[in-house]
Amino acid sequence: MKLISASGIVEEDARPQVEIIICTFNGERYIAEQLESIFSQNRKPDLISIYDDASTDGTLAVIHKIIGQNAQQDIEIRIVRNDENLGYVGNFSQGIKAAKADILFLCDQDDRWQSNKIQVALDLLNKTRADLVFSDGRLIGANGEEIPGESVLNRYGLSAIDVLEFSNHAIVRLACRNYINGAAMAIRREAALSAMPVPAGLPHDYWLAVWCALHAGIDVSPKCLYDYRQHSNNVIGVGLNKWYYVWYGILRSPSTPRLIEYARYIELVPRVSALKDATVFVEKLQWLDACVVQTRRLPRLWSILTSTWSGQYRRFGTRYSLVRDLIAVLVVSR
Repeated sequence: MKLISASGIVEEDARPQVEIIICTFNGERYIAEQLESIFSQNRKPDLISIYDDASTDGTLAVIHKIIGQNAQQDIEIRIVRNDENLGYVGNFSQGIKAAKADILFLCDQDDRWQSNKIQVALDLLNKTRADLVFSDGRLIGANGEEIPGESVLNRYGLSAIDVLEFSNHAIVRLACRNYINGAAMAIRREAALSAMPVPAGLPHDYWLAVWCALHAGIDVSPKCLYDYRQHSNNVIGVGLNKWYYVWYGILRSPSTPRLIEYARYIELVPRVSALKDATVFVEKLQWLDACVVQTRRLPRLWSILTSTWSGQYRRFGTRYSLVRDLIAVLVVSR
């Protein structure tokens, strides 16, 4: 928003409109705690838009109860119940397309926000002029207990130095993997709308991060501004399984995550290939084609070995990418 001062100079409004987009589905166990953490923000949102994805439990009843208990707060509330389940990407997409405010915060039903989350994000957006900002978070268990040790971004493989330098290397980092949860981000509405629709098969948060990194950029706060709850029904979590479960999954199905990654890049690359600095995503698709999709074993094995020597697995792969590809090419027949 802009204001015209007494001198006639157009100035940026110090208080942009803030909208929180919450997507719910059978979330009666956790949604009350999440809503209370939003109503307790030291910088209140102007609008809370809740999109329920055809829940079959008491989610909506809990939502109405918590809203009623906070009715004295000057916050506009919008509740939409989908007639049929759209899935989390479709649900967040409809929320973004219908958004009204300048700055959008995406919100999961099962997390908790620190009381300064909105204000810190707004300060960072104002300081950096980025399209999107995000933060680190704490890991908590199903009952709200803190999981000691690593933060969310640490768990994703970013050191404290990596976090501080992330904005300078965002495009390269995102070509490796997604580090940005929707629950951690604040995004300018115009940027979010320009990114629509989300390419088929991509998580909305990853696509928004890539899009913004290729436009006005993204930035990060190292502060833990939300509690990222890990439980058995997470759509996407950080992966807290014991090492033997991880290896069992790799041996049982080494190719599946890699083929999913390839399918996502088939959709992503055509949307960004014409943009400046998008070459790295084109190169990753070519790498996946050679090391994952190539049907002839010997050429695929040669691509895996040469990619290892040239550093492509460090550049584009995640923790177990090389192991998965080697097992797949040596053991799995197609």
